[in-house]
Amino acid sequence: MGTWFYFWAYDFDMARYWGNKQCGGSHYIFEADMPYNDEILDLVGNRKQMDFIVSLMKMYANRNNNFYRWRVGTFIAFLKEKAQKLRKPQAFPFKAIRAIDHSATVPTVEYRFNE
Repeated sequence: MGTWFYFWAYDFDMARYWGNKQCGGSHYIFEADMPYNDEILDLVGNRKQMDFIVSLMKMYANRNNNFYRWRVGTFIAFLKEKAQKLRKPQAFPFKAIRAIDHSATVPTVEYRFNE
């Protein structure tokens, strides 16, 4: 999902695995209490925000077939970059993302929309 802060809820093993794999072992792991608010994009427990991201993915996929092959993390990195380039932080107002990391546990999941 690009350059960001990553949080694993109660999963230090996954944090270590990801840090070693993605950062070549050059990473830090901290423990923190995080309140959930509007600055956190919750792709695990907030159905409204999940539907928001899926609807955006569908909208872009209808404009360009290449978006059908993008992973959710790639799409989110695209949205962050687009908001920065447009100098409109409100276009992607999230400071953190709660998501499920499948990279170590299941094969790549490809999302397709047949509407």
